[in-house]
Amino acid sequence: MLALVTALVVDMAAAAPAGPNDPLFAKQWGLSAIGAPEAWASATGTGVVIGVVDTGVDLSHEDLAGQVVLSTDCVGSGGNPLACEGSAADDNGHGTAVAGLAAAASNNGLGIAAAAPGARLVVAKALDGSGKGAIEDVNAAIQWVVSHGATVVNLSLGDPTLSFTAHFGASLRQGIEYAWSQGAVPVLGAGNAAALGLSAGDVADLDAVVVGATSRSGTPTPSTAPTGDAKWAVMAPGGSADGVQADDIVSTSWSPTKANTYAYSSGTSMAAPLVSGTLALLLSAGLTPQQAVDRLLATAQGPASCGSASPTCKGIINAADAASGLHAVPTTTTAAPPSTSSFSPATPERGTTVAPAHAPTTAPPAPPATAAPPAIMRRGAAPPSAPAPPAGPSVAQRARAGGAEAAAPAPVVPVAATRHGRGTDIAWAAGLALAFAVLVGAGVVRVMRAHE
Repeated sequence: MLALVTALVVDMAAAAPAGPNDPLFAKQWGLSAIGAPEAWASATGTGVVIGVVDTGVDLSHEDLAGQVVLSTDCVGSGGNPLACEGSAADDNGHGTAVAGLAAAASNNGLGIAAAAPGARLVVAKALDGSGKGAIEDVNAAIQWVVSHGATVVNLSLGDPTLSFTAHFGASLRQGIEYAWSQGAVPVLGAGNAAALGLSAGDVADLDAVVVGATSRSGTPTPSTAPTGDAKWAVMAPGGSADGVQADDIVSTSWSPTKANTYAYSSGTSMAAPLVSGTLALLLSAGLTPQQAVDRLLATAQGPASCGSASPTCKGIINAADAASGLHAVPTTTTAAPPSTSSFSPATPERGTTVAPAHAPTTAPPAPPATAAPPAIMRRGAAPPSAPAPPAGPSVAQRARAGGAEAAAPAPVVPVAATRHGRGTDIAWAAGLALAFAVLVGAGVVRVMRAHE
């Protein structure tokens, strides 16, 4: 009997899925609370690009450098995505924490794991080092990340430490609806609606997943803002904010004096990227944006966890149930050698190419020809000229290949030449002769005679 029990225990241990080898994974109770490790058996987000609109990202961080496909700075763009340029280097830390929870490199023996370990990131800095920004710049950043391949846009802008200004009646609704119209799912941290140009009743028809934060015990945190009457509302782990560090959310961090740091934070800003990562898992299994949203809502666990001020909220997300029965869509990524862990291969995968840490400092390419014109333009700015033909693989294709590739030179566009057939030439000559005769008859043109 003892031998039988021992054998059963050994078999069960062998069958249990191995978690990632990231040292801080054991402290990431939020991932376990939403069933992310179980979901990774179905999908990891490979081939999906998550756009992060925030304070930027630590581009040299050991857990993020290989995950960032492209980045830019939209601070001061005045609402014109074509004015976004330069690097999205973080000088605050908020964006670095958000990016890590969504898609940090995982199973690489470093730091943390992420909700969507197979996804990649495009980052647009829209807030400065003090956490301040203009709504116009946020909208420009949304358009930029969507134009560069993002199919999920994380907007962890509900944190009370962040502040916004707006000119000309700008509202975050403009950027959110642009993203949804282009096939990207916006994910918005609850709260701060008025500062974002959204009135109290302005989220009932907003095409964004609005996220509230829960504590380690599964109840709404005292500091979380209600999701109100948002049509797509859920909760996710955001930290207990009770003064106990282990009850908050650990993620990648930025420090002006030290490289590769990690820190604990709390709030809806930490809850939102867990939702963004879960949506990336569903999209990587081939679901459409609407199907992914519907599945996320349908598998959420109990509205009681939302609080009384969130009547439309579906409950805490459950990545395991949402991804159950789904299978990742095959990609053309070069296969990695067999791993000793049943968890997905470390990111970046072997045999793939990713952008080096300094790559995002180059100027970003113009939006593809299929992108809609910017919804918000800088006052007095000239309208953009017709976009050039697409150059090389899309960002999504590069993400599926494991990282960024150098874009191929844009093809030379030949100048159109008008061709005339023989009949056309005769008709033109006859027309000119008739016109000349009329002018002569009217005295407008005198024909010079040989003897005059």
